Formats: sequence, structure tokens, C-alpha cells
Amino acid sequence: MAANLGSLAATITANTKPFQKGMKTAGGDMNKMQQGANKFSMKGMLGKLALAAGAAVAFGMALSKVKGQLTELDNLGKTADKLGIGVQELERLRYSASLAGVETAAFDKALEKMTRSVSAAAAGTGAAKLALQSMGISAAELTKLSPDQQMVKLGDALKKVTNPAEKARLAYEIFGREGMNMVNMFDQGSAAIEEQGKKFDKLNGVMSEGDIKGVESANDAMTDLGVAIKGAWRSFTIAMAPVIKLLAKFITFIVQA
Repeated sequence: MAANLGSLAATITANTKPFQKGMKTAGGDMNKMQQGANKFSMKGMLGKLALAAGAAVAFGMALSKVKGQLTELDNLGKTADKLGIGVQELERLRYSASLAGVETAAFDKALEKMTRSVSAAAAGTGAAKLALQSMGISAAELTKLSPDQQMVKLGDALKKVTNPAEKARLAYEIFGREGMNMVNMFDQGSAAIEEQGKKFDKLNGVMSEGDIKGVESANDAMTDLGVAIKGAWRSFTIAMAPVIKLLAKFITFIVQA
């Protein structure tokens, strides 16, 4: 009897081996297919996430650049208005000054000091009065010119002064503390400054007063938007304050309990 049972068990085992093998193979194939599907799905997901992240970063960089330009152009317009000079003319002179090693902030100060010096000289006061007379320039006639034209005229006159000490003194009396830095720019001559201005137009483009006014309006609108968003969050915080208070008390009670 035992021999018959052993033979039957051997026969069943032998007959089921191919089935078991097939099931293992099928199971392995299914596992591989599932892993492949998961891998494919994960790759696709990671690819989409990478694209989304890249787009977000690019958009953020572009927005940052636009905001930076809005601020820069807005400041340019306000500086030009304060100095009574056209925005394009101011940008041209800034470019020429930068080529001579004069920083924008220093140039703007020198230009502002020049306009005040010329105005005071025309009224018969200020240290620049004698400086202009020594160079043979009429302060009254100079006030009839735009600030950029005044600077070019004064620059040509300073270039003719051969004594370095005298040139430095005159430049200081007209342009203030930044006068010595301006001498390097004026030594190029008005013709070179004019050519540099044309080169700047080609490189940077030409802006009109209307363009700057549009930028100023856009910048003001952005400021209004920021104030509105801040106000909305402030109102939301005020409305949520009682809820936050009750929630904080409830959590405190639970922690103590």
C-alpha cells in the first residue's frame, strides 16, 4: 500500500512539474512586465516633472528680468526728468562715461552738479561763474542749451585747457567732486562722444519719452497690485485671527491634558 502511494505521489509530481514551471515562467514574465510598466510610468512622470520645473524656472527668470527692467527704466525716466534731459541723451552720455571709466552714479551726480552750477553762474553767483568766464563761455547762453549740449560744450572747452592743475580746478568748480573723473571722458572730444552715442543707439535701441512713460505706468500698476495683494492677505489674517485663537487654545488644552 505504501509503495502504491509513493508511486502515485511520484507520478503526480512528475505530471505537475511542467505546469509549475509554466506558472513560474508566466509569473516571472508578469513581474517583468509590471516592473517595465512601472519604470516606464516613472520615467514619463519624471520627464513631465522636469519639464514643468524647467518651465517654472524659465518663467521665474523671465519675470525677474522684466521686473528688473521695469525698475531700471522707471529710475531712468525719473532721473532724466529731474535733470531736465531726454532719456536717450542721458543713456548715450552714460555709455560714453562708462567707456571712460566713470560709473553711472558718479556721472549722474556730475551732471546734476553741472546744471546747478550753470544756473547759478547765469544768475551771477557760484564758483562756476569765474570758471566759465575763464574759458570764454557765457553762462546765459549756456542755459539756452539742453543739459547734454551743455556738457558737450563744456567738455570741448575743458579739453583745450593744457595745464592739468587748472583743468582739474575748472572741472571741480563746474562738476563738483566727480569733476576729475569727467576729465577722462572730455579728453576724447565731442566728436568721439557723438560717435559713441550712435554706437549705443545701434546696440541698445532708441527709446522715446512715450516708451518710458509707458514703463512708469506699468511699474506704478505693479506697485498698486502689490499693495492690493498685501491688503487682501491682511484682511484674510484679521478675519482668521479669532479662528486661530480658538484653535491655539484647543491644541494647548489637548497638549496639557
